[in-house]
Amino acid sequence: MKIILLSILTLSSISSNAGIGGISGGSKNGKIRDTIIEATQNSDWKKLRAVIGKSFKHQIKGDSIFVGQRVSAFDVCIQGDSLKHLKKTPIYENRYVGKSLDKDHEKDGWTFVEVGKRNLVYPITYTRYQRECNNHGKRCRRVLVEETQDLMKKIQVEEYVRTIGDQSERDIYEPIAEQVFEVPHCK
Repeated sequence: MKIILLSILTLSSISSNAGIGGISGGSKNGKIRDTIIEATQNSDWKKLRAVIGKSFKHQIKGDSIFVGQRVSAFDVCIQGDSLKHLKKTPIYENRYVGKSLDKDHEKDGWTFVEVGKRNLVYPITYTRYQRECNNHGKRCRRVLVEETQDLMKKIQVEEYVRTIGDQSERDIYEPIAEQVFEVPHCK
């Protein structure tokens, strides 16, 4: 009788502490997913980036913007008719430092040295050259094209599902949340 009573008490305490993930409180991945969905719906971009930065199973897609190089749209603001990168980018210069201080494995004495930092600024509307070909790529020419950057970014949060492939593996992600992000004006 004591054994039966003891086993019933043990089973009832185990079942009352078990959640969705088998432990009280549910799975950690489920909580992260709920936090990501909530932050995306509320447009809480700082919280979303903080949560995804700590998760290996989630990624943000569609947030890149061009300011001389590809950067995250979350780190850019509009200044007049240009985009300004909020983080400082290092400036490098090729200088002679002597063969003993040369760390680029060429040992010729010349290396790139950081000489400062600056914020990247790039126009919203810019012109660039594009290669256009006719006759199956035999007659090509460079054409000047004007482009305007999209300031409304469709941000998509994806969750890791699985890895496929034998020799060239690739990860498969599933979209779990989507929201439009508008690049803000500089303060």
